Amino acid sequence: MTEGELLTLERLGSVDLTVDEYFEVIDRKTAELFGAACFVPSLIQPVDADAGDALRRYGKALGLCYQLTDDLLDFTAKESDLGKPVLSDLKEGKLTLPLILLLPRVGREQIGWIRSVLEDRDFARVEPQRILELVESEGTVEEVEELARHHAAEACRHLEELPFGSAREALEFAPDFVLNRRS
Repeated sequence: MTEGELLTLERLGSVDLTVDEYFEVIDRKTAELFGAACFVPSLIQPVDADAGDALRRYGKALGLCYQLTDDLLDFTAKESDLGKPVLSDLKEGKLTLPLILLLPRVGREQIGWIRSVLEDRDFARVEPQRILELVESEGTVEEVEELARHHAAEACRHLEELPFGSAREALEFAPDFVLNRRS
């Protein structure tokens, strides 16, 4: 987690973050945390190494789903639901996947809008609505939603390795809950 946070700080304000770098950060920051949290119960006696590995992989996939959904909410949620202004990640200097996917598809002027927010840490030179409309018009929100659904399905596939029971049933609800959360 610390490495992921350091990578985030190192790349703060950068308009050239790649998809691979983004996934490296969220894997370290969020997926590993979820993976560890899901793995820990497998250490309780009787220890089951196979279950532990399946739970860790489930948690990592759920963590990726969670982070992608969290990044989407910055573009799609209402401020009243989110508890913070939309596009707050961008305003904090963080480039998330919807914008990373967007940048190669738009012109210099639009890249300049995003760069100005990253530099200023403010929307002084561009209205947030302009960026929201740009992301919507290019379909990157839908692409990231599809990736989040993919990781949710992957999490559920890892649960198939576990025996049926109330614990597995409870874990089966989490991916859907994460995908449909609004805050």
